[in-house]
Amino acid sequence: MRVLADDVTSSVSIVSNVVYTILNSEDSITIDMNEDVEDPLINSVAVITSGSGLFPEININSDLMDVAIPASTTVTGADDSWGGMMHAPMATAVTLPQVEGETRTVDSAVEIGSSSIKLTFDKGVRLFFPGKADFRIGHIEPGEDFSEITDVCDADDQETGNDLLDDDGDCKIIVGSDLVVWTKHFTEYVVYSVATTPAVQPVDNGDNNSGTTTGGGGGATTFSHKGKVAFDGIAYPNVFVNLLKDGRKITSKKADSSGKFNIKIGNLTPGTYTFSLWANDSSGRKSPTISYTFYVTSSITATVSSVIFPPTIEMNKSAAFIGEDLEISGQAAPLGEVSIYLGDEEIVSGITADASGNWKYILKTNSLVVGPYLVKANVKLSDGAFSTFSSGVNFLLSKKDEKVTETPPEISEQLTPQKIYNEVDFNRDGKINMDDFNTLVFYWGKQTDLTDFSILLYYWTG
Repeated sequence: MRVLADDVTSSVSIVSNVVYTILNSEDSITIDMNEDVEDPLINSVAVITSGSGLFPEININSDLMDVAIPASTTVTGADDSWGGMMHAPMATAVTLPQVEGETRTVDSAVEIGSSSIKLTFDKGVRLFFPGKADFRIGHIEPGEDFSEITDVCDADDQETGNDLLDDDGDCKIIVGSDLVVWTKHFTEYVVYSVATTPAVQPVDNGDNNSGTTTGGGGGATTFSHKGKVAFDGIAYPNVFVNLLKDGRKITSKKADSSGKFNIKIGNLTPGTYTFSLWANDSSGRKSPTISYTFYVTSSITATVSSVIFPPTIEMNKSAAFIGEDLEISGQAAPLGEVSIYLGDEEIVSGITADASGNWKYILKTNSLVVGPYLVKANVKLSDGAFSTFSSGVNFLLSKKDEKVTETPPEISEQLTPQKIYNEVDFNRDGKINMDDFNTLVFYWGKQTDLTDFSILLYYWTG
């Protein structure tokens, strides 16, 4: 049976173990589940490509828990083998690890998503557990140990859910007699109670106290006062911009067709962090990493605005003869003006990227001399703002009619050919190629010069 949507919203009831199919990413869906349904599945194959896709608004109502996925939510499998099949909420049986001094009693265990592949979302998903305000809750990831959810949400709203720290982020909040979890991943959730035995037993004074107290440990309604950060700027059209915190990826957000992006994260303990941004352009070329280090303050949103990604850059050749044309290309902010540098010298400006951000320049080498070169670029936006430099690309120029002598030029007679070879085989792999050339360029003018360059050309193996 398929979920068909002639109107804005379709509402269906699960009456047997069937597969429901999401046909598109636009029409919202409501699913009312019966209590006795076993192994209910949702088929989202139609909207999933290479392990990722865009979900419509989905609301699942069940006796176990209610699930609310907001419209236009990107879902991603832990690897691209996930084809789009996932469980609706289904009861499972688990045994929790016991902690010394506590007795954990499972109230209910619910699996949603996939038991083998972790599913994550770019927006917060709301899980509603009716009547469970006095219970604790945790989750069990595929192949991992049980982990209690201890962070308290600032509020029960979509913004709070969207601001969760990363793909592993979740928080809980008590709403009346109910327990709500905001999360960015699907897994197995366990609702449980805890009985604790005090280290010092109370004296029996006749009031029939047993010395054991029971409770959920999750009923407090105190709010955390965590910090938030936001980044906005321009990268490349329709690419995913990755955000790292202290070197660890925590989330990614897709830029729009003009390359603009906005990323917000929250639930940050006050402190100093280094945040980094990078992206692969539409051709798979990696941008330089842009980093910011600053202090995150409690209850304050720190905003980094007008982030401009440098152009990506590549060349069609890494070695050429003087007189040959070299193609330099990449991707930048759409309609931005790209400037190209050889070393620190600007050789051309005003190369306009097209509406997709692609740019290209043909470098004439007639006026250049033999030697290694480093090419880099930056981009200027219409408001006059500049990006930092792109990554550098090295290339080597030589003379086509240069004769090869019996011995390399300017070599001491005391050196054997093998010793000479080793002088430019910097990584000792038995080859003289671009790896050695890049090393030569890195140390150019400090530990390497034209003599080393001539030797490298003589022994070049490619």
